[in-house]
Amino acid sequence: MQLDVEVLWISKFEYPEGYGIKLHMHNYYQIIYITAGEAVFTVEGNTMLVRKGYWLIIKPDHEHGMKKVDKGIVKTLDIKFTINSKEIAEEIDRLDTLLTSNDRYVPFILEKIRNEGKYKRYFFNELTSTYLAELLVMLVREHLPQKRIENKHSEVIDTDVSSTSKMIIEFINKHFSEKIALKILANHLGYNKNYLCMRFKRETGMTINNYIQSYRIYKAKELITFSDYDLKQICEKVGFEDIHHFSRIFKNVEGIPPGLYKPKEKDEVGKAVFIKENFVNPDKTEKGI
Repeated sequence: MQLDVEVLWISKFEYPEGYGIKLHMHNYYQIIYITAGEAVFTVEGNTMLVRKGYWLIIKPDHEHGMKKVDKGIVKTLDIKFTINSKEIAEEIDRLDTLLTSNDRYVPFILEKIRNEGKYKRYFFNELTSTYLAELLVMLVREHLPQKRIENKHSEVIDTDVSSTSKMIIEFINKHFSEKIALKILANHLGYNKNYLCMRFKRETGMTINNYIQSYRIYKAKELITFSDYDLKQICEKVGFEDIHHFSRIFKNVEGIPPGLYKPKEKDEVGKAVFIKENFVNPDKTEKGI
């Protein structure tokens, strides 16, 4: 079965001072998300300064590279993929090369793709493709003019159909460290609780409670990696009242307890997660470019 989009590879990288990426090109798409620092990239002869929170959309056969890092360290999360749907490819090709996103759920999707690739549970190929399609659609919605699209079954799809779910996500992302009850969320947004749960599950593929837990673990991973807080402090800061419950949920999501996450994550920097086993990554990192 051919999927509309297919993930080839995903990896985290850290580039210290003096390191960069040689100019090169390839025949598939690539997204580079900057998670820390800033660097100068060149894409098709155009030079641009890229900072934390920025996205680079590299199209097939576009020459690109990164100049050596002048100071500090640059961290990225990269994903390489193919698009088999002509309609999706046309929309992605309309996007600018350099993007920012106000949607905090978008980088979270990259982590979901990476986790599926790492653990390779049943139907991980299909699920990574579904997550990638979701990410691409959200970028298109945010950066291209809204329009109504007619699909092959002649059903009309409104591209802002997820506005309710986005409000739920924004509320959770803002209040994740607090106690979030579905009744409080429903009252805040002015909707029936059951309607919100049904709408969110239909549009995101996960329940509201699952998203709350997943986002809290996502923020916990950031604190474990980049802060000096101990696990009890991190547990409290991301909204868990009990460290044992926090540890159990963390292990369910990540496959390891939180105490082992930091050393394991450090070991995995630069280690690619291959979704397609026969994919060969041609990128060259070099010192002193």
